[in-house]
Amino acid sequence: MASAMINNNVGGKTGVSGLFAPRKKDDSLHDHVRVLMQRQKNNFFKGMDDENLRRLPEHVRPRMPVTDDVYRTYVTKSVRSRCSKLVYAYEAVEPWGAEFREKLDKSKGDGGFGTLEATFMEAERLWREYSPAYKRCRAVVKPGKLPDGRRNIRRTRLPEDNETTYRKRLRETRETEAANNEERAVEDRHIDQSIILWQTLRPVIHALGKRLSKRGAATRELQDEGVRQEIASHLDGYSPPRDSISALLDRVMLEFQREILSSAQN
Repeated sequence: MASAMINNNVGGKTGVSGLFAPRKKDDSLHDHVRVLMQRQKNNFFKGMDDENLRRLPEHVRPRMPVTDDVYRTYVTKSVRSRCSKLVYAYEAVEPWGAEFREKLDKSKGDGGFGTLEATFMEAERLWREYSPAYKRCRAVVKPGKLPDGRRNIRRTRLPEDNETTYRKRLRETRETEAANNEERAVEDRHIDQSIILWQTLRPVIHALGKRLSKRGAATRELQDEGVRQEIASHLDGYSPPRDSISALLDRVMLEFQREILSSAQN
């Protein structure tokens, strides 16, 4: 049974969409909410054996036994949080709870939710408004410490955020920071390379300039067969220039190339 259920998993999917079958086409929004609540109240069937899993309807049960590893991989904290608020709003005995349940059976045009996301958002709003577990001071932008002295770990959350938009914004912020850090790292590497280049190449060029300052010295060095072939390996048909300035510049470029290759090898 376990292997068969694992084989039914949809490759490449992550989160609960990879753990459970998709919503049935003939399921109403209300039906689907009941399925989500059943999963939440059973802790997404974590630890349930094959025999008990077989008794569940196919569209309710997981595609594979939910071990600790499977649970960590597929059932995110965000999913558990949103589904728990869905249960809270649905099972409320207050008038607003009855209104919440009624909207599940109405079309969007008649004042219903219309979509699962709208249902989640309303459940989260009701939880923030009525649940004693909701701590307003921990959910809005208030940097620093809470009244009880603890650190405000949710100081980046906006009042209009739901769990999905809040986590999406945090993820986008982290990705932007990572990209900026990579750009800074590249810039730092370029600066380091420039510093090394100046520190190593400058004295070499100065010494070379002094040696080649004698009239005709650069031209004579370029006439050397080994030097000429070294340059020709990078410049087809190379012929040493006859004027002293061009010869000097070619010799400087050769030295520059040697230092660059030496630095790359090190």
